[in-house]
Amino acid sequence: MKLTLKPAPKPTMQLMTCARRPKLGFTLIEVLVAMALFALVSAMTFQGLHLSMTVQEATEDRFHDFNEVQLVWTLMLRDFTHLARRPIRNRYGTRTYRAFMPQGDGCAISFTRYTPFSRSGMQRIAYCHEEDGLYRRVWSSLDRPDVPEYREALLTGDVDDFIVEAEGLDAVKEKSPQHVFEQLPTHIEVTLVVRDKEYTRNFPGLSFYDPFRDQNRSTKDDDKKEDDAKEDDKEDAKADDKADD
Repeated sequence: MKLTLKPAPKPTMQLMTCARRPKLGFTLIEVLVAMALFALVSAMTFQGLHLSMTVQEATEDRFHDFNEVQLVWTLMLRDFTHLARRPIRNRYGTRTYRAFMPQGDGCAISFTRYTPFSRSGMQRIAYCHEEDGLYRRVWSSLDRPDVPEYREALLTGDVDDFIVEAEGLDAVKEKSPQHVFEQLPTHIEVTLVVRDKEYTRNFPGLSFYDPFRDQNRSTKDDDKKEDDAKEDDKEDAKADDKADD
């Protein structure tokens, strides 16, 4: 019996292609995981950036408010250091306003101060709280407070409240003596609320610059010495009269 060996069949092109095909791309699960990680990192980055910008804006606003409040304190210190014991009158001279007047001239505070920039050497100053901020007003004439002839400058905006408390002032009555209108406070406390932030400052109320203070004191001393000399002369005359008797 004769055996015949047949060669094995060769693999087809389709089978060879499938066996040697490399793995390409990502699966759907891998893509979804990558997208989720990217979204998480982006959200964290955005939150951090937003927080940093918010803190920076708040810091800049506070710094701006602080600078404006410091300007207000500087102006008030300069004004309160030069307070003058000079009452003022209305245009008709029928009413007298005290030299330092809380809640005066329709403002939180008004007063008279010495200044080299006025012909009379004095000015009437007021600090007024309006809806859009705190204003400083300067009157060109002392004895006409009812006439709106003043210059004003905006010191700071976004003011929620402005409170002035003065100590050492007697209450003004219907027939108060002149010295009551000339009184200056011994202590001034100012509270300024800007954007819900409260700032408080204490000021000395007595005037440290009074060009007439020493002159008035010298005049009073001279008058007292003259009165004492007259009393001595009267006593000497009475003693001489008794000696003659």
